[in-house]
Amino acid sequence: PYDVPEWFETPKEDPYEKYLQTIRYTDHFVERVCAELRANGLEKNTLLCVLGDHGTSFRTEKGKGRWIPYEEVIRIPWVIRWPGHVEPGRRIEWPCSQMDVTPTILNLLGFDISKAAFDGCNCLSEVGFERRIYFSSLLPNSPLGFVEGKRKVVYWPYIEKVFEYALTGDPDEQNAIRIPTEMTEEIKTDILVWKERSQIAIDAKKHTKQLLFSHWRTFSAGRSAWAYYVP
Repeated sequence: PYDVPEWFETPKEDPYEKYLQTIRYTDHFVERVCAELRANGLEKNTLLCVLGDHGTSFRTEKGKGRWIPYEEVIRIPWVIRWPGHVEPGRRIEWPCSQMDVTPTILNLLGFDISKAAFDGCNCLSEVGFERRIYFSSLLPNSPLGFVEGKRKVVYWPYIEKVFEYALTGDPDEQNAIRIPTEMTEEIKTDILVWKERSQIAIDAKKHTKQLLFSHWRTFSAGRSAWAYYVP
C-alpha cells in the first residue's frame, strides 16, 4: 500500500510519490538497524542482507504493474553489509539472480560450495556479463523469460508468442521485436524446461497435518499455515 507512519513524513497522495516515500522510510529503517547493531557491539559479527522481492511499474493500470516483467520490476535491490568482510561501497555490475543468495552467503561464511551443485553462483566473484538469467511470475499464464547481456526475451503463454527487446537501444522496452514462429518453439521449450526444473511441488494432502520437532503440531492449506505447541 506504500504507507509510512505519520511521525516519519506527512503521507503523500500521488501513487509514485508514495512509492518513493516508502523507499526513504525503508532506508531510515535499515539505518536504525545498523545503528542498533553498532550500539550493541554486534556490527562486526553480523552479516546483514537486505533483499527485494520484486519491483513494480507505474506504466500500467493500478495493481498490475508487478506482473509485467519490465526492467523496473525484475531488477531488485540486494545489499550486503558485513564490516571487515565485505568492502563498503562495492557495487556488483554483472547480472545476479535470487538463486545466488544462498551460495553467496555460504561462501562469505567460509563454506566450500564447489561441489554443492547450486543453480546460482557466488555473485561476489565475477560470473560474466553474458550470463542468462531467467525470470517468472507467480500467476498462471503470466509472462516469463530471460535476460542475456542486453537482450531480453519474454514468452507470453496466453497468446503463445515470444518477443525480444534490445535493452541497449530500447531501455524503456517500447519496441518489442516479434520472434519468428519457427524460432518460437525452441525458445519456449527452453524457458518452460527451466521453469519446471526450478519449481518444487509439494503434495498438500501429505503435508496438511504433522508434528514437527516433537512439540509443534502444524497445519497447512495452500499458502497459509498454523502451528501450536504441544507440551
